[in-house]
Amino acid sequence: MAEQTLAIRESVTHTLRHTPAVVDVSIRLRQMAFLTSGAADELLIALDLVKNSKVGAGLHIQLAKHLTVLGAPTSVDLAESLTAEMRRQGMPLSGQVLQLSSADIAAMRDVACGKANVTQMLGRQYVTNEGGTRISINTVRNLEKRTLLHRHGVQEESIPQRLLLTAAGIRALASTFAQAPPHVSASGLQSVPPLQQQAPTAKRTR
Repeated sequence: MAEQTLAIRESVTHTLRHTPAVVDVSIRLRQMAFLTSGAADELLIALDLVKNSKVGAGLHIQLAKHLTVLGAPTSVDLAESLTAEMRRQGMPLSGQVLQLSSADIAAMRDVACGKANVTQMLGRQYVTNEGGTRISINTVRNLEKRTLLHRHGVQEESIPQRLLLTAAGIRALASTFAQAPPHVSASGLQSVPPLQQQAPTAKRTR
């Protein structure tokens, strides 16, 4: 994971002009790689302690958790910042046209940040969201039908199931980062159109 993050950072710094936004993204990617590497080291120490029947593994697991707790939200923020900067620098961005409501996008963003769960209690299902935004179970079911998200874990009474984006859901959310200010229809749905690179302006000659 750390190597992949550094590879992304290298690609960003070699592809985009070094604006303040790009420099910020580069620094934050390097920080993510450092924290990921540190978390991996803590987990290896924990594994070694378990193998040798020694105490203290739980502490290192907790340290690894703390090092990566902001990983998902930071990744979403970086993706949005990077996409906006790519668009500002005139790089071609494309995305599938989807109909997504503001509730859909808010739910998918919090799911991407690892904050949303579904819990069944007394035969009814409830959505809990640490991100603070209210997510209805109907929104979740609609996104599941469209294969944009899925639940992780076995459905059991009072046991939270983590909501995760599918590959299609990741692409759909990323396309909302790349869009221009959306056109909202009377139904409350907004189109997420593919972006096209702006044609260069012809130079005037005397």
